[in-house]
Amino acid sequence: MSFRQNTGSEGAVDKCDRSEDGAEPVGHLTSLVTIEQRIVLCLRLWLDGPDYHQTTIGMLKMDYGTQSANKLMVAFEAFMSAVALSIERQVCRHAPACPCLGRDEAVLMTIVRHAALGDRFSATVHAARFVKEHRMPAVIEAAVMLGAEMAQINHTEVSPIERPKPTHLTRAVH
Repeated sequence: MSFRQNTGSEGAVDKCDRSEDGAEPVGHLTSLVTIEQRIVLCLRLWLDGPDYHQTTIGMLKMDYGTQSANKLMVAFEAFMSAVALSIERQVCRHAPACPCLGRDEAVLMTIVRHAALGDRFSATVHAARFVKEHRMPAVIEAAVMLGAEMAQINHTEVSPIERPKPTHLTRAVH
């Protein structure tokens, strides 16, 4: 599978270099609504290996109840499986405890958010970063399902798409 982990100073096996495409931090998890933060954490745990499931499902059950957690987990696994079968390059992520939001993590969350809002075109544009063209429909459909489960849990629509405001020509990397 072509997923890589950016662990900062922790030095895990699949460490992404900050200069690698997709590894750099682009924001903070706190910029996402709670359910989106949970999905990014699920992504990070999912990429940790087979033991992730019990940790993730336990966290989701505590937050959202057994039935909602189970539905969310099924939709999440379908989305991540579609992505795993469809990617053209490695996808980087940060360690589970990292407060940063990596670029690839942000792109995956943006795909789901756009799909959940019914904007399949924008979801497809973002997915084109690393999804093979012939697999795009499967990824977008899985993103729609995950977004629908997120919206159901949140009892509102997922957070609106906000366009970043330019600040400076340079940016600091933590």
